[in-house]
Amino acid sequence: MRPLRCLICGETYIGRETPDRCPFCGVAGRFVAEAAEYVDYEGMEMCDSSKDFVRQAMKIEASNVAFYQCAAGCAGNEVVRAVFKRIAKHEAEHLELLAEHLGVEEPEIEPEECSDDDAANMQQSHDREDRAVKLYMRFASEAPEPRLKEVFSAIAGIEQEHYKIFNTFG
Repeated sequence: MRPLRCLICGETYIGRETPDRCPFCGVAGRFVAEAAEYVDYEGMEMCDSSKDFVRQAMKIEASNVAFYQCAAGCAGNEVVRAVFKRIAKHEAEHLELLAEHLGVEEPEIEPEECSDDDAANMQQSHDREDRAVKLYMRFASEAPEPRLKEVFSAIAGIEQEHYKIFNTFG
């Protein structure tokens, strides 16, 4: 067993082999490396437009956490509940990461409403993830800081995986 660390979210994983995805934030396993390779970017310097990108992303992630928690609570079966719970945890990890990069406290998660119908929640989830992927890819292309380009690209990748999951269930 050895300590590995996600180069995006910074969480430590202990295992024999590198996982195919970070078990915390869900990004591709290529971002999971030997723990010694991790660099802490908390409170990094960034331009005003990048700070705005991070603030926008934090709002999206906080809203998604709240929505997915609601959807998990209203889910019609354990499989759907498990999917919404796991994705809510991914989104919470993204929120924490973004807050750290901006050097601010994570916002309180304000409850959001969802449907009692799994199909409706899956459709709304699909739309949320589609919007996030498009926005984060734009942020990745426009942010001048290499670290933010990497973070937004990585998060867009896992949001795209979420999108595919909701297509499967929807």
